[in-house]
Amino acid sequence: MRTEILRQYAFTVPAVRATAMLWLGRIGTRRQLRELDARQLADIGRTEREREDECAKWFWQA
Repeated sequence: MRTEILRQYAFTVPAVRATAMLWLGRIGTRRQLRELDARQLADIGRTEREREDECAKWFWQA
């Protein structure tokens, strides 16, 4: 019985881990984006408004 339960949910652990890593990556990227100055924003081809829009998103939003 226990083995059957483990088999049924074996796919969930990697999926949860992958989702968590994706969300943590978004948090880190948005944190770095927040810290860029105007010159650095221009270097990556983004405007202040685009930065604000991106940083306003929740970590689960792409």
